[in-house]
Amino acid sequence: MRLCDGDTPDERSDLVRRYGELEREGRIGFVTFHQSFSYEDFVEGLRPETAASDISGSAGFRLEPRNGVFREMAALADQARLAAAAPQRAGGLDLSGRRFWKMGLGAIGTEDHIYDEAIAGDYVVLGWGGEVDWSDAAYEDIGAVRAKWAEVGPADSKPSNVSQLHPFRSEMKKGDIIIVPYGNTSFRAIGEVTGDYAFVANPDGEYNHRRQVNWLLKLEKPLPLDSIVEGAFTMRTLYPINASRIRMEAVSRLIGGPGDAETGAPGVAPAFVLVIDEINRANISKVFGELIT
Repeated sequence: MRLCDGDTPDERSDLVRRYGELEREGRIGFVTFHQSFSYEDFVEGLRPETAASDISGSAGFRLEPRNGVFREMAALADQARLAAAAPQRAGGLDLSGRRFWKMGLGAIGTEDHIYDEAIAGDYVVLGWGGEVDWSDAAYEDIGAVRAKWAEVGPADSKPSNVSQLHPFRSEMKKGDIIIVPYGNTSFRAIGEVTGDYAFVANPDGEYNHRRQVNWLLKLEKPLPLDSIVEGAFTMRTLYPINASRIRMEAVSRLIGGPGDAETGAPGVAPAFVLVIDEINRANISKVFGELIT
């Protein structure tokens, strides 16, 4: 607590409450070493991924590098350092009462250009919904969307062309917050919806449906999802996230920065603490690898 805040409350109840806040922000971590603990658990290792993307349901297989406990915390601390070095937006960003959405942007590894173009163009884009312009006010009603798709969609089309398109077109509102995943356990961007639904025809006939966003956070490397959301994501491209799962303090720290909102001056990067219990039970050189030197 002293490492994080510089001081500690006198009352234990206040101490426990503040500890919980810091833990939810991802600034305090706890790990217990054991005989089988390895470098892959602590720093980085290759983990099998069986799902190919957020959109296709194919059963592909690949090995993907995953951060261990130490590197996850180091990544969070590094992002906090970068956020502190940048001037904070005036007044910060109030997240209270906002709706949060998980939204994938293209298949990882095969449609990376979809994500890159969306980041560069300040928008999110949906692949479901075909080549129909859903701008007409009549499509506020999901029944109208379903009826239209029954006319124009192929007989074997997936229901997501309706069930995903309608919330993107009608339920998502300006001011909502979008979290862009990287797989089911990491995220790579956070944005604020700033525009209504728009149809922008794509030459290849896919990804024609857009919403303008203000990107609040664009990560060069993904961060662990559980640093801002409790639990993992599912493979569905788009769905609302229950507000009780959002670690608001952690999101605010990442997108708002700890600087002075009045002057826009850079702030001081917060401290992060990783507590290692039973450190002598593990093979230290095996766990730390080259870090031991």
